[in-house]
Formats: sequence, C-alpha cells, structure tokens
Amino acid sequence: MCIIVFLKFFKGVDINSPENLRGVPGPRRANKNLPNVHNLITQEWEQFRKRLTEPTREQILQFRNYIDRKYGTNFWEAKTNVEDLR
Repeated sequence: MCIIVFLKFFKGVDINSPENLRGVPGPRRANKNLPNVHNLITQEWEQFRKRLTEPTREQILQFRNYIDRKYGTNFWEAKTNVEDLR
C-alpha cells in the first residue's frame, strides 16, 4: 500500500503491530454486493500522493483522519489474543 512511502514521518511506529492494524472488505470479500473498501482507500491514498508529492506529517495525519471518518464504519480490529486466532 502506498502509505508505506510515508513511514519516514513516523519513526518508531510499528505499522504491523496489532493495535495499528485494521481490516476492511477487500477483493476476496464474501459478499460481492459490498464495495471493495480496501481498493477505495488505496485509490484515495494514491490520489493524495499525486496531489501532494511532498506532504508534511500534519497533512498525512489530517488525511488519515479523513479516511477514518469516511470509511471507519467498515473497519474491524485485528485480533490481538493468540487464542482468538485459532
């Protein structure tokens, strides 16, 4: 995902840590009548990157908040308990 290009602004943040992970319906979603939210979010980030080739950390955070507001109802949290993963 193109968000990885912005990691230089967030030193020390583990994007793969369970508290930072969110899931959304993607291309393998069970209900094909639901939108491919993963793709929609990726497209939005790609457009953001085209508009702002050198964004500030604050601009990235503001856009992240916009994405959260727009698509947040589609997010589900990563399972953090190993027992839940079985």
